[in-house]
Amino acid sequence: MAALEIQCYLDECQMRALTDYVSVRLYKTHPDCLQDIDTCFDTLPVRLCVEFEIASASVQLKQAEVLDEDWQTIDADSAVLRSRLRNMLNTYNHSENQLMQNARNIRIEQIQNTLCNS
Repeated sequence: MAALEIQCYLDECQMRALTDYVSVRLYKTHPDCLQDIDTCFDTLPVRLCVEFEIASASVQLKQAEVLDEDWQTIDADSAVLRSRLRNMLNTYNHSENQLMQNARNIRIEQIQNTLCNS
């Protein structure tokens, strides 16, 4: 099956720069402190707007848009960005859930070892 090709305003390198920017913000911030993104770039002719929602101990994408110099939504770029960010957040949430489960298992082991050694 052939991949769907979408004509975007931004090229692949520029789109990757946007997703990398979001990724850095996501992975360097605790989910409870994660803030929405609304920024312009010196190196890109766009404005990036991303809204997050924290629900059931996971980060969800509420909205993501790429805007041109006139603050008009660039629909194709926004759709591509949303798709990539959803995939990124799925990976992020899975990793965070695994980390939390591992931490719980370690804590249970510690408690059991303490009880057995008492």
